[in-house]
Amino acid sequence: FPSHDIYDESHMHLNKVYKSICFTDVRKLIALSATMVSLDYEVLRIQKMMFPAQARYTKIKMKKYIQIYSLVYQFKDYRNRRIQMNERGSSDYSHNAFESSLLKSNKNLQPYLELIEYMVEQDYKLKYIKGDRALIYAHRVDMLDAIVAHLKKKFPEYDIRRYSKGEKDPYENAIDADIRVSTIGSLGAAIDIPNLVAVYNTKNE
Repeated sequence: FPSHDIYDESHMHLNKVYKSICFTDVRKLIALSATMVSLDYEVLRIQKMMFPAQARYTKIKMKKYIQIYSLVYQFKDYRNRRIQMNERGSSDYSHNAFESSLLKSNKNLQPYLELIEYMVEQDYKLKYIKGDRALIYAHRVDMLDAIVAHLKKKFPEYDIRRYSKGEKDPYENAIDADIRVSTIGSLGAAIDIPNLVAVYNTKNE
C-alpha cells in the first residue's frame, strides 16, 4: 500500500476515504474539500469522526464574495395548466416531473423560458464585462436544449452551449462558452470555469 494518499473532493467519496483510513496502512492522508458540509446528520457525524476540527487546516481564511438571491415565481391556475409537481404514485416534489410537464406544453414552457431570459438579461447582460461567463442549471437534457435554443435567439451576441456528460458533450462546451447550460451532476464539482460571474440554479430540490 502507498505511504501517502491524497483525495480531492473528498466529501463526494466519503465511503472510499473512510475505507482507506480503516483498512489500508496509509501513513499520511490528505483529504481536500471546500465543502465539508451536509444536511445529513449521519454524514456529518462520520465527517467529524474522520476529520476532527483539530486535524483540519484553518490558517487560510476563505474570502466571501458570493451574493445569493432567490427569485420567486408562480403559475396562475397551474392545475388547469396540467403542471405536475410529483411523479405518479408519490406525493414528494419532483423537479423531473415539473420540467417534463412544462416541456409538453408551449403554453407553460414559454413563460418559464422567458423567466430564465429575464434573469440573464437583468443580471449577466447588464453587468457584462468582456470575458465574463455564466452557468445555468436545469435537470432534464431536453430542458437544457430548450433553454439553449431560447437564449440563442434572444442573445445572439453570446456563445451559448449545452454541457451534459451523459450526452458526451465536448469539455470545451463547459469551459469556452459565454453561457453554458448544464446539470448539477455534469457540472456541479471539480471543474473550474474561468471568469464565472453568475450561476442560475433553476432546479428546486
